[in-house]
Amino acid sequence: MDIWSVPNFELMGFIEYQGAVNRPVNLYARFQYMTTWNRNGHSRSYQYARAGIDAGGMQFGLAANFDQYRRLATNYSNFGLFVRKVL
Repeated sequence: MDIWSVPNFELMGFIEYQGAVNRPVNLYARFQYMTTWNRNGHSRSYQYARAGIDAGGMQFGLAANFDQYRRLATNYSNFGLFVRKVL
């Protein structure tokens, strides 16, 4: 929560599943979300989802992004593929 000149409230979090450590190939899933509100109402929100495979620290699969902007929560959606390397 921010209480400076333009107060707002933000909620954020994520949950991630990477499977067993000792297996060469695992399922990978992640869901991340955030929402921000100020005294005028909704400001911005998003939900990001990933589902795929983890093979030796390289993760790849399907992705979906859902973004909402402004008071009326105008929605923008994107779907595609993701690649991620765990260092």
